[in-house]
Amino acid sequence: MAGTTARSKRTYCLQPETIHHVRELAARGYSSSQDSIIDQAVDRLYRETLLEEEAHAWEEARKDPQFEAEVREIAAGFDTDRWPQ
Repeated sequence: MAGTTARSKRTYCLQPETIHHVRELAARGYSSSQDSIIDQAVDRLYRETLLEEEAHAWEEARKDPQFEAEVREIAAGFDTDRWPQ
């Protein structure tokens, strides 16, 4: 997460239930402030999105015959007899 970088004031229209959850999480001590709760939630969503995109890219690569051939070629260059089973 960003840490102690410059902050910027923004206004968002949130559902009342979301506001309640943010306040409750801050009150329970899950973070130092409501702003920090939002920072953490957005950061988590962003990282999850990147992971999903990467997983999708690998899945698409598996469908590419040229990619599969390259992977087999690279793997053949390793001494697999010494790898754990």
